[in-house]
Amino acid sequence: MIDLTYKDFAFAEIANYIPSWSWPELKFGVENRIISKNNIIDYAKDCLEENMENFEVVLEIVILDDKEDILPLINKLIVLENKNIETAIIIDKWRFAILLYLYMNRDKYSNVYEIIAEIAADFNHPEDMDGFIYYKPMGGVGRGSIHWENYLREQCIRYNVDFPSKHN
Repeated sequence: MIDLTYKDFAFAEIANYIPSWSWPELKFGVENRIISKNNIIDYAKDCLEENMENFEVVLEIVILDDKEDILPLINKLIVLENKNIETAIIIDKWRFAILLYLYMNRDKYSNVYEIIAEIAADFNHPEDMDGFIYYKPMGGVGRGSIHWENYLREQCIRYNVDFPSKHN
């Protein structure tokens, strides 16, 4: 289980850039404390449409009581939609989302490369991050930013999202 040390991740903001999330991905996010139950409820509100598939179950999520567990409803949606996604693919998407969010908000942090190193540790040091981890041979602050941006551009293509033109 991932227990992120990077706590500033704002799912609502990143969902504007990466709008398509599957229920298995959302389940992973809440189980691993990347996002909260309220993030999923807000996401369900945003995607709720009368003629959508499994409208009733998504509506149940939207009107969920604070004390009710959200996982049974997410599991029900996963079964109904019959979406089996490999855990490695789900982890890659979450890592991309967190790194994209950090990139878009990088001016807010004096220690952005330390945060990147923490994210790499949280995700078991994936090789595709080596170039932008400051203590790796290919990394470093100057070169690291180029590798980081290249990684994000490749992932934006992979997930069919626009690379952010400017950051906050």
